[in-house]
Parts: sequence; C-alpha cells; structure tokens
Amino acid sequence: MRENIVNEVRLARIQMSDSANPMLAIRYNRVPIAGESIELQPQKATITIDNNGGGGAASLRVTVALYTMDSTGTASTTTSYIYDAASGGGASVTDICETLGELVDELNKIPGITAYRMNAAADYSLATNDFVDVSATDIIGHEFMETLYRDVSEIHYSAVRIGVPQFMDRGRIRLLGVSGTVTGATTGT
Repeated sequence: MRENIVNEVRLARIQMSDSANPMLAIRYNRVPIAGESIELQPQKATITIDNNGGGGAASLRVTVALYTMDSTGTASTTTSYIYDAASGGGASVTDICETLGELVDELNKIPGITAYRMNAAADYSLATNDFVDVSATDIIGHEFMETLYRDVSEIHYSAVRIGVPQFMDRGRIRLLGVSGTVTGATTGT
C-alpha cells in the first residue's frame, strides 16, 4: 500500500527587484588537497560580475579568482577564471558561456567551486548587459552565496525555483498550487 506523505512544504515568491530571485548559487570549499605544496595554500575565492565587461556588444562577464598564500601567510598567486557571454573579450577569457547552464557547468570545473542554477532556466541567455554589477566579493563559508541578479529596469522577467537542487532532494514533488497577485506601478493590483 502506498501512502501520500507530505514531509515538507516550500513556499517561493517571485519578486521583481534587483535583489530578489538570484540566478546563481556558488560556494568555495578550501579544504587542502592531498599532496599539495605547503608553499601554495588556498586562501580564498572571489566572484566579480560585470554586466557589460564581456565580449561582443556589452555582454556579461563573470570572473572567479582563487587566491593562495605561502607558508608564512604572504599572498602568493592568483588564478583567474574569466567567463564571457559573447566572444571578442580578449585572450584572457577562460571560456564563452552563452547560457546560464553553460556558466554553471564551467564554474563547477574550478577546483573548490560548487555552483548551481537558481531562479532561471538553463538556456537563459547571458549575452546581454541586463544584470546587476557585483564588485569582487569573497565566496566564503559552507553556505551557498546567492548572486547574479537581473536588472529589473532592463528586463521584465523573473522565475523561481521550487525545491533545492541538491542530490538528496531529487525525486518527485507534488505541486499543490500556484497563486499570486501582480501590482503594477500605475494600474494597481
């Protein structure tokens, strides 16, 4: 006999705001790797989002920088991974990522970085400048940092993920309902 069990209820809210519904979650795990040199220890990672720094006609550029230090605690080297949404950004570009899904795949190739897609489809185009700039920000802790927000003055699109894209959360869900209201600037609710 099969029972219907509701063991968790999630609510999600779609908002049109420059600080709501992030498209990307990222974290950096700086656990030492077996056999690595003590002269080159991982220190931190940062992410920078430049809405018009990429190639082409002002498209997105995402830069992840990994910093290391030597055995005395002195900053040693920095390795930068640069992802543009369009070609033409220069020789220093690590790869071209035209969609959010491609960007997530490339970020997950960086040692110590784990990223997943949040509130947008995998085929969401990044080849625009419709994003909010983020200066170099540390990716810290064991919690995922949410980032890559849309500039709502430029684009009227939003999405929300129902569920958490973690390995243990895969499986079936039952959608019990969708409801909402839309409040316009001049037309009311």
